Amino acid sequence: MLRGSRDLCHPRHWPKADMGFLALASYQLYRDFNERIGDEISKSLLAYLTEHQVWDKAVSKILKHANKEGDFHSLDDKGLSEADVARIRAYFTANNPEDDQASIMALLEPQLHRDDCCRGQLYLNKYSEQQKGYLLFSDHDDDFQRFTLIAYWLRQLPFLYSVHADRLWQFIIALAPVRVARNILRAYSDDSWSIEFNNVLEGIEIQEQLEKAGIDAGVLMAYEMSREFYNNERYLHWLELYSEISSTATGMFAGIDRKKAEAMHQGLQYINERIKVDFLHHASLKYPQIPLDIKHDLKRALRILVQLNITSWEQALAHEYGQACLYIGGGDKAPAKLRNPIVADEHTLHDRPCHVDGMSWLEITVLQQRGDKNHILMADQEMPLELYQGRWPCGSLLIFDQEVDSQALLARIATLQDTNARIELLVEQILAYLEGEVEYDNIASLYGGQMAGEYFRPNADESSMYNIGQFIWMLEPVQRDRLAKLLFNHDYRGFKVIERDYEKCWLHHLLLQGEIDFDSYLELTRASNLDNESTEEGMRFMLQWLVSLQVNAAHITLFCIKRAHLEVCCEFIHGHARGEYGNFKHTLAYLHAGRRAQLPEILSQADDGAELILPLSKDRSRVVKEALAKYFS
Repeated sequence: MLRGSRDLCHPRHWPKADMGFLALASYQLYRDFNERIGDEISKSLLAYLTEHQVWDKAVSKILKHANKEGDFHSLDDKGLSEADVARIRAYFTANNPEDDQASIMALLEPQLHRDDCCRGQLYLNKYSEQQKGYLLFSDHDDDFQRFTLIAYWLRQLPFLYSVHADRLWQFIIALAPVRVARNILRAYSDDSWSIEFNNVLEGIEIQEQLEKAGIDAGVLMAYEMSREFYNNERYLHWLELYSEISSTATGMFAGIDRKKAEAMHQGLQYINERIKVDFLHHASLKYPQIPLDIKHDLKRALRILVQLNITSWEQALAHEYGQACLYIGGGDKAPAKLRNPIVADEHTLHDRPCHVDGMSWLEITVLQQRGDKNHILMADQEMPLELYQGRWPCGSLLIFDQEVDSQALLARIATLQDTNARIELLVEQILAYLEGEVEYDNIASLYGGQMAGEYFRPNADESSMYNIGQFIWMLEPVQRDRLAKLLFNHDYRGFKVIERDYEKCWLHHLLLQGEIDFDSYLELTRASNLDNESTEEGMRFMLQWLVSLQVNAAHITLFCIKRAHLEVCCEFIHGHARGEYGNFKHTLAYLHAGRRAQLPEILSQADDGAELILPLSKDRSRVVKEALAKYFS
């Protein structure tokens, strides 16, 4: 519409100024300059931007997403002071500010509100280890996309404003180069949401412009690859480009290609990390001469897994002491035989916190039975000892046997309350186990005592973050088997780490045996992941793998019950009911009634189904009895 009428480009036709019209004015000035137009309308556009103080609006938007002293959510010792705010505002609006970008970045970046993956007390970078997320760029009204465009267009013009524009531009590409590139590319895209260019040359041109504007070429290549990750044809092109990283050719063009691949390798650190590790793995599979170095990322993925699932110190303590811990739980639910009077003495520790990890409002009291009294070994410093007189606490309690060495117990509590040290110990021990330096029984005991079972979380459930399940297929076979055995035996929920990847086990085997090529592997794994399904052949191979790892038969049985539409899963259950893979009665005791009620239908499919069902005939559960009645009717 504006291109059809030059007069409509005049700001007098626009309603009240907002960021959309300021961006429009900037774009019109940018077009005028490139088309060598310098008329009254051009002057009015420049005056419009001056009148509405575009840079002041930009810095206000930044400060809106920063901690400032006196803000409701800012701690007393954190936040920008009024003097800090004045310095920041001057940097983005004054002609000759006293600060440079480095000093402003050091001042402002730590105070910017983060857009993190938050899981309880745990905060993680949502995109990658290197790329932090900022709420500044996550505005739903797209205001900061408009600021990004304004800075991008105006920095290219020979006006005084170009200096201010470049300051803003350099600041935001230093914070989040991929997000800035996305904002610019979306504005030029032929698609309203995704980044698509009908004319390939237009896409190449804007990429080159972004590189000239200061965004690293490697970051731009990595980001473009991530956008084409599911386009197999284009993705294979990126793998081929990256394969030059291992080239030993000495020619001029070989050197250029190798430098591109090396730049892309660095740029991978700033994109969606889930795609990054898959890309590196795929490159090593298609081009075996490329080494797969995932040590750092594997360790970080393990640390995230441990951080998500580590139990609070009192759970770990109770597990370690076994039967010597007489009770753990709410005071109001403690058995009557343990409800002896509670007393404190001169040895009671009451000068430090004693609560559930990360939850200061959930106090814990540690008691020891001595004769006909429960002595307080440790109580939270915020809990007055007088409250224990003549009443039984309703908060969390641990009660230990009188034979326990109380000083050793308190020393162990002090150690276990250092959660960070426990996390590091677990991670290092798991890595040592993968290298064969720690026995399975030892790591399983440590893992079982300090990691959640029923509430086990295999990942942070954030689409852009990698998870330990991706790394299973990247490990050497011996390490892969060790990790899988640990996860799958710890709890049935450990199977969640390979959810949607059931077919990959088989396809990965075929690829390594040379029975399919990489291109077929890529296509088939993506199809199976999309459908969340497995073939009979693929599931048979995976079940054989699980049995070879000596995974708990009860866990495999539950896995198979949930996939009883596959014949091979039913066959496994039939074999287990006949006595293979261990004691079937133990498995029945493990399964809850709803799952046991599915067994009559599954077992009845076997030739000896009537005999296999007999162990269920003594089941007291109503739903199991109803399922049996249906079978025998």
